[in-house]
Amino acid sequence: MYKQLSYQLLRLFIVILLCTVIFLVFHYTAKFIYPLIIAIMLSLGMHPAVTFLQKRFKFPRIAATLTVIVAAFLTFISFIFFIVNEVINGVISIADKIPGYFTKGTQILDHLTNSYLLPFYQKLASLVHTLDEEQQITIKEKVTDFANNMAVAAAEFLQQLLLSIPAFVSTLPNSVTIIIFIVLASFIITNDWDLLNTKMKSLFPARINSSGQRIMTQLKKATAGYIKAQVTLIFITFIVILVGLIVLQVDHPLTIAFLAACVDLLPYVGTGILFIPWILYLYMTGNFPLTIGLIVIYMIIVILRQILEPKVLASSIGLHPLAALIILFVGVQMLGMLGFLIAPVLLILVNAFYKAEIPQKIWQFIAKG
Repeated sequence: MYKQLSYQLLRLFIVILLCTVIFLVFHYTAKFIYPLIIAIMLSLGMHPAVTFLQKRFKFPRIAATLTVIVAAFLTFISFIFFIVNEVINGVISIADKIPGYFTKGTQILDHLTNSYLLPFYQKLASLVHTLDEEQQITIKEKVTDFANNMAVAAAEFLQQLLLSIPAFVSTLPNSVTIIIFIVLASFIITNDWDLLNTKMKSLFPARINSSGQRIMTQLKKATAGYIKAQVTLIFITFIVILVGLIVLQVDHPLTIAFLAACVDLLPYVGTGILFIPWILYLYMTGNFPLTIGLIVIYMIIVILRQILEPKVLASSIGLHPLAALIILFVGVQMLGMLGFLIAPVLLILVNAFYKAEIPQKIWQFIAKG
């Protein structure tokens, strides 16, 4: 009895130690190997298409790989061109209206200054003059200190901003090198997929290979499900905004809806980065009907996103909505914005390991060996 318990504790220790080692290795090497990880993920996505061309149309493997990579590159460039074209058209339209916006903004600022700031300053000045000389000196010192602190903070911010420009420029050659490495690695891995797959399998026992194969299968399904979920959510956001802007008779509804759908992927801010400044400006300029209309559209988007995201992710990836909601919440609470980005990856990994029955096999190893 004690001997069996000792072996179980030993196997538990081995599992914990192995998980710890894997985590530490990944943690300290991720910044060096992430281009290779990206290349492997791209190869996973391209492999089915390359195999289809190879088997269906009798393409040589290298020709099929080149065809898929070029097609993916052209699709990406076309997508970027479409975005740039839409943005340029929208910016040109907005540029024609900028002088009017500035004139209106100046009028609003002048009204705020005359109606609120100057009377407030006069009341504050009269209040200060009623104080004794020592109190007035103290207040002036505090105001001077505040102004100096603000100036120092502004100077430091500007200094850091200027210093960051050379750092950003210096990263550009490195970024180009990384992109070239990813493209070449993706080509090599995809072209030699079968050979590399066979060599990788020869390094591990059949039992591990079997589990690894199941994990990879589930990862493919979960990744495809996650992409489908995000496309669905973005499409819903796009349609809601487009219909709302058309009803409100806003100029360039297609461009605005497209941009809003794209920024919907940003953590925390989402469509708010576009709608909130717009709503504030319309309110300050007195365009209350359009202000109310945009608030309604924005609230509908926020509510739909909060309701549908866990459900859509769960149905697409294969997790229960409650499990998906818990993972998303824990990721955001523990890691903030980074957690918002990592949470979907955790969803995919948890689902893949669960569907591949890895937790059950680990427990079976600990209990029975």
